[in-house]
Amino acid sequence: MKIKPLATITTNYKRTKRGVKYGNGKLGGYPGLASTAKQIIDYIPPCYKFVEPFAGLGRISKLVKADWKFLNDKNPYCVKYLQSKFPTYTITNNDFIDCIKEHDGSNTVLFLDPPWRAKIYENGYIDRKPREYYQIIKDMIPTLQSHWFLCCDVGKKEIGTILNDLHCFIKTFTSRRLIMGKPAKVMIYSNRPFINYNHKTLDQFQHLKENVKAKHE
Repeated sequence: MKIKPLATITTNYKRTKRGVKYGNGKLGGYPGLASTAKQIIDYIPPCYKFVEPFAGLGRISKLVKADWKFLNDKNPYCVKYLQSKFPTYTITNNDFIDCIKEHDGSNTVLFLDPPWRAKIYENGYIDRKPREYYQIIKDMIPTLQSHWFLCCDVGKKEIGTILNDLHCFIKTFTSRRLIMGKPAKVMIYSNRPFINYNHKTLDQFQHLKENVKAKHE
């Protein structure tokens, strides 16, 4: 399969009175993570290893608190961008299955954001139908030791009912930002309850502890 740069996906948009319009105007609330990342991040716990098998442009990873960050994507454009943007992260270009198997573990947070709709990636990299990505991940889930998060389109237009019988915790994140007149939304599944870690408060608390410790030294 010939791989084309992702640049057209990330730049092919325009602002309108109703919000942001992407591509040919048929993508609804996409891209959800670009608009909901700051909401989602509070529910990702501080961890030893954070892994994104479908990293894209790393919109989530840059906000995560982790000792080690591993970003993987099959698109050469994304890999080059990630290497430039995040020089201290480990960047790979492996199949998502291999990435998950390599990094799965009890100290790992897996953030899975496979392609929601094939049309979005017509100028990028996609080697399976969205439904196939989700089916493979669903089949792998029972063996995973990681704390995982799985993102999907709220409408599940191209994956159908695959996730309907997945026994886990579910939360929908909605952005105030309008895209094509609609608020961007993303549904996220997880094997553990959604806890708001409020990272801003954690940062302030850590800073206060350090100040108190410094005064007593």
